[in-house]
Amino acid sequence: MKKPLLFTILIVSTYLSFAQSYATELKKVNNYLKTFDNGYYGQLDIKDGYLYDRFKDGTNYCKGKMSEIDYAFELEKNRKVELKCKGTDLCVYSTFTGANYNTFTFSQSTDFNTGEFISLLNNLVKAYHKNPIAK
Repeated sequence: MKKPLLFTILIVSTYLSFAQSYATELKKVNNYLKTFDNGYYGQLDIKDGYLYDRFKDGTNYCKGKMSEIDYAFELEKNRKVELKCKGTDLCVYSTFTGANYNTFTFSQSTDFNTGEFISLLNNLVKAYHKNPIAK
């Protein structure tokens, strides 16, 4: 009797961990951004399948289709992180410049822990790709 119960508990806990909403990961990224570059960057938001990078006042800066976003990486050691589109796609549109790009870029003039930020961004992308419906 114990084995079926343990098996059921394992299945339910595994399902719940994989079904975790990307909203939790988005909140972690946004909490990090509040302290990043003295709060220069605004919040990220996901709406209708797009990731929005906003100015601090809430207006749109860039947007990119989440299904086309791949992963974050360090472009400049301890200074610059980019969130890359899949392949060579130009999936990011900047309202600031009116042009398309293949990355979202986050940087500051002083050193920061790029590994921590990369991890937060990649966790957000992975969570979204696993379950694009926020809970």
